[in-house]
Parts: sequence; structure tokens; C-alpha cells
Amino acid sequence: MSGNLYGSQVIHFYENGEISSIYKGKGKTLGLIPYIRYYLPVKSFKHKFYGQLGLGASLSSLRRDGPITYNVNREIQSEYNGLSSNKVFSGEALLGYHYMISEGVALNTSIGYKYSQSSIKDNGSYTEGGVTIDYEEYVYNQMKTNLVWKLGFLFILH
Repeated sequence: MSGNLYGSQVIHFYENGEISSIYKGKGKTLGLIPYIRYYLPVKSFKHKFYGQLGLGASLSSLRRDGPITYNVNREIQSEYNGLSSNKVFSGEALLGYHYMISEGVALNTSIGYKYSQSSIKDNGSYTEGGVTIDYEEYVYNQMKTNLVWKLGFLFILH
């Protein structure tokens, strides 16, 4: 199970140093991706090779405040606010290696293939020149395939 809370702020400037736009966003993600792992038989305790298959799902939401764009007189030129939600189904196949640092801790690396299919809902409003346009919920689907490389630690509880 994994979860993330995140936030960001990006500020762009004109050449004269004045702010041209500000973007703020914050969101959260919650996911569950169980996997099965098969270790190849080796005689060494410190070095282990494995194959791994995983399937899972995650949900996320993102609140966007901006970008707010300014003209050279520091007047608001346009502004966008919106909310997105995302449902993702994913699967992965990995080949990996881990080096046992101690009895309960291993340095872990893997490389493989990841497939994900998501359904994204988006809505919000856009303001320019004093006119605000609200747009209805927009839903679209997206499919991605990626080559992935992972590096981390594995903690083994006894």
C-alpha cells in the first residue's frame, strides 16, 4: 500500500524580473499494488536474483490554483482553477537483484515493464479579461507502457 501528499508552486518571470505567472497545486494519491516474487535458487546468502509480477490500482486527486498570468503592468491577465481525479489500473513484470547488507536489510534494484490504464476526470474554470468560463466534467482515458528501473531498500521483518 502506498500513499502520497504533495504540493508545488512554480513562479515564472519576465526578463525585467517581474512575475509573469504563478502555478500552485496540491494533491493526494492512495494505491495498492500487491506483487508476487520468485527468487532463483542460489547458494549465496548475500546475492539474490528474482522475478516479480504485480497488479494494482490507485486513486489520486489534484487541486490546481493557476496558472495565474500577469501582463507587464502586474495586472492579472488570465487565471485557471481546477480539480482532477484519476483512477489507475496497473501491472508490471520485473527482473531484479538484491544484495543483503545485513540479515534484515537488502539493497534492491530491478528493471522491467509497466503497463497502466487510467480514467481521468477534469473540471474547473478559466478567467480572462474579466470573463469566466466554467467547464463541465471532462473524462478521458489514457494507456501507458513504460520501461522502469527501481532502486531502493528491502526490509525483512522476522
